[in-house]
Amino acid sequence: MGQSSSKIDDGKVYFFPDPNFQGNPLVVDRPMTIPEVNGNSGIEANQLSSLSIPSGFEVFLFRQPRFMGEHRHFRGPTRIPKLECNRGTKHCWCK
Repeated sequence: MGQSSSKIDDGKVYFFPDPNFQGNPLVVDRPMTIPEVNGNSGIEANQLSSLSIPSGFEVFLFRQPRFMGEHRHFRGPTRIPKLECNRGTKHCWCK
C-alpha cells in the first residue's frame, strides 16, 4: 500500500519499489550512502520506481558499484511518480 501524502511530506526521502509512491518504501531521514540498492535495503535492484525528496536533500542514483558510471541527480523538493532511470541502479547517495 502507498504512503499518505502527509507522510511523504514529513522531511524524509522515500524510495518506492513501485510507481506512484506504492509499495513498502525505504525511508532515509539523514544524509547517507546506500551502498547496494538490494533486498537488504528493502528494495531490489532495478525496482526503484518512484521517489519523494524534501527540501534540503539531494539524491544521486548510480548505475555502477562504488558510485561510478552513469548517474542521475535529483534535488528536493520534488516528487517523481515514475522514474525512467531505475533500470540498473546499483548505488544511491543522499545528502
